[in-house]
Order: sequence, then structure tokens, then C-alpha cells
Amino acid sequence: ADGDKIAGIGTLVKESDQPLKLVGRWVEATLQNPLASGRGQFAQFTGCQRTIIPPFTLYRRAALDAVGGWNTEFITTQDSELNMRLDGQGWTLWRSDASYCYMAKRTSVVGWLRFGHRYGFWRTKHIRKTPQRASILEFLPWIGLLTTLALCWSGCMVGGYPAWQIPIAAYSVVLVLHGLLESFTRSQPSLIIGVPIMLFLLHITFSIGLLDGLLRKGRPAKDRVSY
Repeated sequence: ADGDKIAGIGTLVKESDQPLKLVGRWVEATLQNPLASGRGQFAQFTGCQRTIIPPFTLYRRAALDAVGGWNTEFITTQDSELNMRLDGQGWTLWRSDASYCYMAKRTSVVGWLRFGHRYGFWRTKHIRKTPQRASILEFLPWIGLLTTLALCWSGCMVGGYPAWQIPIAAYSVVLVLHGLLESFTRSQPSLIIGVPIMLFLLHITFSIGLLDGLLRKGRPAKDRVSY
């Protein structure tokens, strides 16, 4: 890599080292699941890798000055918006396991619901500024819902069964399979139920947040500690 164009280096985020109750363990597993885009900020890796959104990044001052610094319009996820501008102007971002941190995440269902909504909300704000960053995967819940409603309205039948049941069945099977995978990988039987539940709630709240981001301005999060 061109050392003069390295904007910053992030760290490795490890699971919380605090004792976790049931929901906390579900959250940890879900955040690293691909259906929750768990290969991003919470990805587990070795060595040094180039990325777009490195967590807890140490930035180069010259890079920040070159793109105009932080955008104060964003109350949260400011680093994501900043990184998109840096990448768009030819700067590179990296992450390294030479340093790491233990991150305490959501430990309640209510906190998880707020987490999903907030990330969907601010994701819309990011996409409106940089539409090329949008991914169809982010809109699959809405696509699935609209497809199901269209099939229900049409009254189509497949193999003697209403066609609208097919997307629901397929989605349910995928969630259960991921729950089984996480359960076996982590040797935690409760994840068979917990991961599908948390993924379902995340997809709902994130999708609502995407829509909400079109309708109003942001405000400080209620599920974070302030001093």
C-alpha cells in the first residue's frame, strides 16, 4: 500500500469479557452472523487487512484535513460517513490485530431493538449522501415483505399451497439453519432459538429505521450512556 495514502488503522473487536446473561450471549453470536452483516465492524480476523469501515480507528490528521474532517450532521456512526469520504478520495483504511479491545454490546431485547433501528436510520442518511454505497442486501426484508404481499394479493397457488407462504417458509428455514450453525459452532444450545429471534428482530428494526431515515432528522441515542 502507498504509505502516504493510509488514512487510518482500526483494531480488532473481541467479544465482551464480562459475564453475560442469555440475551447478551445471543447478541454476541448474532452480531458475527453474516445475516446481520457480521463480517464488518465485528469481524474476527488475523494480521493486517484493508477494509472500508475499520472499528475504533486511529486516523491520520492529514487525511482528515484533506476531506474536511468530521461531519457534525451525524449524531452517531460518524466514522462510517467519514470513511466513505476518505475512500472516495483515494485514501486507504486498514485494520490490524496488533491491538484489540473487548466491546460491551447490547444485553437486553429493548437495547437490541433500538440498536437495529438506529443503524437502519443512519444507514439511510449515509446512502442519501453516497448512493453508490447502497447494497441490495440491506433492502431484502422490504423486498421479501412486498413480494409476499403481492403473492397474497394475486392468490397464486404452487403445488396446492398459497404462493405467499413460500417466501415466509424459505426465510424461516434460513434463520433456523443459522441458529443451528451458531449453536454448534459455539456449543450453546440456546442459540438455536436465540439467533433466529435476534436476527428477525434486527431485520425488522433495521428496515423500519431505513424508512424512518427518510422522514425525519436524527436525535441522540437513548440506549447509550452519557456523562
